[in-house]
Amino acid sequence: MEALWARRARLNEALLAAGEAAGCRRFAVRPSPAVAALRVPDGVRAGDVVAAFARRGTRIAGGQDQAEPFLIRPSLMGWADDHDVLGLAGTLEAALREVGHEVPFGAASAAAARLLEQA
Repeated sequence: MEALWARRARLNEALLAAGEAAGCRRFAVRPSPAVAALRVPDGVRAGDVVAAFARRGTRIAGGQDQAEPFLIRPSLMGWADDHDVLGLAGTLEAALREVGHEVPFGAASAAAARLLEQA
């Protein structure tokens, strides 16, 4: 069981690194290995990002209550591997660009890949 949680934490850490490279900020001081809670960049509405993901065939959760305007929660629960992280990183880049936030092509994917190759 410990190995499973360590694997989840590694994947989630890579997803958080991708989010930071795309201009998001970590929401949790001590993140759960189950979900990457990310604050969207200033001036971006989280609901718009969630909708942009959905238009690409990928479902992520938004924030709840007071966090609804600024929080997105992509998750890698179930079977997931390094390629799923890289797919989410690329989708995050595209979704943020769609809603008007400048993200250099490959920035999030490269950040995730660097972390995945180190571990």
